[in-house]
Amino acid sequence: MPKNKLIDNLNLRFTQLLISHKYALMQQGASNFLNFEDTEQGSSRRELLAVEAVARMKDREQMEDKQKFKEYIEIALHEKIRFLLEERLSETEEIYKEVIHIQDEVPALLDILSVKAASINRIDPLVNHLVWLKEELIKLANLPQYRRSDRAVVRLEDAGLVLRFIGLDNLKMIIPAFAKRHWLPHSTEPYTLMRRKLWEHSLATGIAAKRIAQEEDENSFFAYCLGLFCEVGATAVIRLYMKTFQEVWEKEVRFARDERMKDEHDALVDMELNPAFLCEMLLAHSNNVSMDMIQMMDLKRLYIAPAMHDLVAIPYDDRQPIAQIVSRASWYSKYKILVKHRLINNQEVKELFHYLHMSRSTLEILNKTNLKNLSLEFED
Repeated sequence: MPKNKLIDNLNLRFTQLLISHKYALMQQGASNFLNFEDTEQGSSRRELLAVEAVARMKDREQMEDKQKFKEYIEIALHEKIRFLLEERLSETEEIYKEVIHIQDEVPALLDILSVKAASINRIDPLVNHLVWLKEELIKLANLPQYRRSDRAVVRLEDAGLVLRFIGLDNLKMIIPAFAKRHWLPHSTEPYTLMRRKLWEHSLATGIAAKRIAQEEDENSFFAYCLGLFCEVGATAVIRLYMKTFQEVWEKEVRFARDERMKDEHDALVDMELNPAFLCEMLLAHSNNVSMDMIQMMDLKRLYIAPAMHDLVAIPYDDRQPIAQIVSRASWYSKYKILVKHRLINNQEVKELFHYLHMSRSTLEILNKTNLKNLSLEFED
């Protein structure tokens, strides 16, 4: 399999899995779900089903016609959604401020944390302006695992005390991670696990990028932040698709009802989000939106915008070191997730690691690294 085709196929497979495990399996022509006909209850029904099949034959043509009509209506609906969605995805400032809702204090915090002169005093006023971040940090600081059991436990409420308790090194890990988690879609129904999978992949990519950068003597904070944020565009695509679907669907249902178009109304009323369309939109747009969002942050010291451009527009071998590091980190995270769900084979893994120039020592380091949590270290 040519390397570029392999990357494209694995990326497609991962995106399908991101949306839904069941959907990914269906697209691969596989199924790990229990077949009813193989169960004991299924055996007891076979005779009845044989009788029912004769009656159902008479309705098959009618059912097929209805299904084809519903598919036609769904295609027409999604062409209207596509036009409006792609228009909205071109509105960079609107996405930045209203869809993902990136507040100015976040890039300011990231710039401060990226320099040696970073201090709690400089961070404190910015954190106080971000109510959600202040609340998350207070909640974290008061978790039992971070408080000494041999001392009287006094709940920390003051943001300044909380920041000093957590410490600058920990904050360099926590603040970018909390920002990315805050930007994720609040709900991804009916794809209930998509938000969690987005978060786990982002966190794993950030941690893996930091670890690789440490080994290769590159800026580990730059790599960590870019790893966390390099797929922030997916948030915009998901949110806008769900919003646009709802708007267009409601308009079409009302029109069909008001015009007494019964067949169209019946086809529309039970229609749901289309995972294939969402997958297509994610693959087509999320990288460019991510690049636009990082450019919009206008980071002065956290110099990751050029590396993000490389991730989107430059072939792997020609990318600057930080971009290559984040590519390897992201693909290592995807590889782990695909392996877990049996959606990648051994030959594909070998070709993937060869394409990425992933060394044995790097793989050994990543295999020993906890990619699921921040592994914070508090002083006694």
